[in-house]
Amino acid sequence: MNNVGGKHSPQNEEHISRFRDSYNKLIAWTISRILAEKDLNRLLDFAEFYGELRCANFDGIYQDNELEAFVQLAVLKSKHLHLPALTRNEGETVLVASVLYEFGGHSKIVLNWMEAFREKGQHRLLVTRLAMSSCIKALEEQQIIHHLCASRGIELINEILAYCATADQIVLHTNPADIATAIAVRILAQSGKTIIFFNHADHLFSFGI
Repeated sequence: MNNVGGKHSPQNEEHISRFRDSYNKLIAWTISRILAEKDLNRLLDFAEFYGELRCANFDGIYQDNELEAFVQLAVLKSKHLHLPALTRNEGETVLVASVLYEFGGHSKIVLNWMEAFREKGQHRLLVTRLAMSSCIKALEEQQIIHHLCASRGIELINEILAYCATADQIVLHTNPADIATAIAVRILAQSGKTIIFFNHADHLFSFGI
């Protein structure tokens, strides 16, 4: 029997130690690639991979603002960034969701929110990655103003910035590893917009906190 009284056997302890060492090396390698990468889209891909690693193998780290700040600076320096004029129309709210699944996640919350405020005319929805066909059908049936992003990398950041340029407040229903949205929202927050982060997985690592 390998586990007696809730204690790991020496063999299991060795396996755990090896996994921990391998994980730490992978984290360190990924960070080194982010810091060294000159191609912005590849940098964003590595940063997203880093977020997925942290989220899937929670090790007590809830956020990494230093890394986010580094990625943001790389984005701000990029000639491919198209920063729109950022203004605030009072009461205008944009909900930003990474993914809308048929079940689970933020989907039901987002759809209920948009339905509740549909007649206000100042609430819009932005989906940065994917929306299942059933969710798209529900949005269309309820005549909810929405936009499905079709780009990645720096172009996705540009798309988010453009859609949220006039918003007064932005509500995030985002995936923990959604670095593109996190960086776009950091830029939007610095223009004075109110950011509300609806974090339903606060027991895990996440960008955007």
